[in-house]
Amino acid sequence: MGEANMVEAKVEAKDFSVKKVFRKPRLLPWGRSRAAAKIEVEEATAEALAARMLGVGEARLAARQNSAERHASRKRSLQLHACVLPGKKYHYFLSHKKTHSKLGRQPESFAMALHDSQSSAGFVGFFDIDDLKTITPQQLAEDVKMSCAMIVVLHDETCLSCWCQLEWKAAEFAGIPFLCIVDAHNVSRTTVLEQVQQWSSHLMVHQWVSYIDTYRHDATRQITEWLHEHCALKAMNRQFTA
Repeated sequence: MGEANMVEAKVEAKDFSVKKVFRKPRLLPWGRSRAAAKIEVEEATAEALAARMLGVGEARLAARQNSAERHASRKRSLQLHACVLPGKKYHYFLSHKKTHSKLGRQPESFAMALHDSQSSAGFVGFFDIDDLKTITPQQLAEDVKMSCAMIVVLHDETCLSCWCQLEWKAAEFAGIPFLCIVDAHNVSRTTVLEQVQQWSSHLMVHQWVSYIDTYRHDATRQITEWLHEHCALKAMNRQFTA
């Protein structure tokens, strides 16, 4: 081999060694798996952190919304307390028969639950269990007249109550609107309807509310909306036009 050829061979060998030194290293299959797993872990951690921060933000937003709703509810309650028609003391008079031959005192508990739900909504109602005094028929009739509306809790023995009959007569004489609530969970609505039809048509002017445990929230909402329409709005309009 000539001297020139030997020099050229050395240069080629040198270039090959340089290329070999600076060639990008290749990851073995197990190395690539570890790297991918590491990236997946980092991404999952970042997603979890973002979700946690989002959850905290949503919780704070929900808390602010709940606080605003409570404030609005308190404000509405104060407005309702203030908005009773002139000459009236109550938004509603709650008429009910306390006992039942088979259900015991369940009707009283049922009526009390309805009264409490409307009190929480800001309405002021007359419920005789709240008054620890002996009520006379004359006083009862006066309390009916002092109410803007009457809520009647009905079961299949309510029409037998002399006290309820007295309350209904007083309300009809005073021109007070009725809203009837049927305990449809325990009695037949059809049976109660037939009884009331024989007694007074005044109780059937407004659509009845059927109360069933499964849909109790919907029934409560219907009562609240009816009271707001027939009591609160009338009082507000009266104040506005006065």
